[in-house]
Amino acid sequence: NKHYHGNPGVMPLMGISSSATLFAMGCTYPLQLTKCQMQAYKGPERERPSFVGLVRAILKKDGVKGLYRGFSVNASKAIPASAIGWVSFHKLRDLYRKYLSNPQGIY
Repeated sequence: NKHYHGNPGVMPLMGISSSATLFAMGCTYPLQLTKCQMQAYKGPERERPSFVGLVRAILKKDGVKGLYRGFSVNASKAIPASAIGWVSFHKLRDLYRKYLSNPQGIY
């Protein structure tokens, strides 16, 4: 059979999920950072910066690097959590299929 239909194993699942999490975080982290800064704003409401204004201010002050402030700390939490979640899901799914599934193969 030229198509693999089995489970890839723990290490490949951890690598795949970690890579996917890192990529997704890299794409969305500036939005999360900006949202958190907007929520944490303590000044007068009429002076609250807009999303675009805040992004411009971050870029002006710190450059693109400023949009990723705190990324490594968040990644050190999210990547293992994602890997554990995916491995657990696949292992539990395999156990379900082996011991609890319908004999006709309908899940």
